[in-house]
Amino acid sequence: MSSKLWATVVLSMLSCQPGEPSGPGGTVLATQSGTRIKVRRAASSLSTPDGARIETLSAPTFFDTKHGAYCFPMKAEDGKTRCLPGTVSPLLNHFWDRNCTVQILLVARPTCGDTQTDPYLVTIPAAAPGECGTGGQFAVYEVGGEVGIDGLYTKGPMGCALLDQATVKIYQEIYKPYRIIHFREKRSPADFVLVTDETSQVQ
Repeated sequence: MSSKLWATVVLSMLSCQPGEPSGPGGTVLATQSGTRIKVRRAASSLSTPDGARIETLSAPTFFDTKHGAYCFPMKAEDGKTRCLPGTVSPLLNHFWDRNCTVQILLVARPTCGDTQTDPYLVTIPAAAPGECGTGGQFAVYEVGGEVGIDGLYTKGPMGCALLDQATVKIYQEIYKPYRIIHFREKRSPADFVLVTDETSQVQ
């Protein structure tokens, strides 16, 4: 597969950046915030000059006040369900270091005067595609700074190698709307609050 085609495929697989998420489906019976995890809902109102009006309230979502981020019940690497930050898709097979161990992420550049806010923590599948042993579990990483395309590495049959200049030029055009930032340390699952699922069948 050509570098340009591969890059296009990767871009199409990227998930949206974490913002205010939508909540779980179903009828909400009750909500209550905790000391650290808060329940948040967004209210909106639409009206017309002749008096028509629609008011809506979004589904409730968890917000982790320690990390300043929305979080979702997911299975962490310790096998326990915890409230983890929103998931993202790292750029497949591209790395920040010469050992091909530090993954990278694409973040859309701000447009039309919008401010740029990088995620502080990101959640990704604990196992790489095709690997076994941690299926359905997720790992959380801190996010580092911005890096240049000409300093990235790729992993191939012969090992880890710096991107060649021809590929760099292609990627510089394709990834122009994005900033490339690298992952930092992995966070311990214990740093995230446990979530108990008490789902039951109602007749």
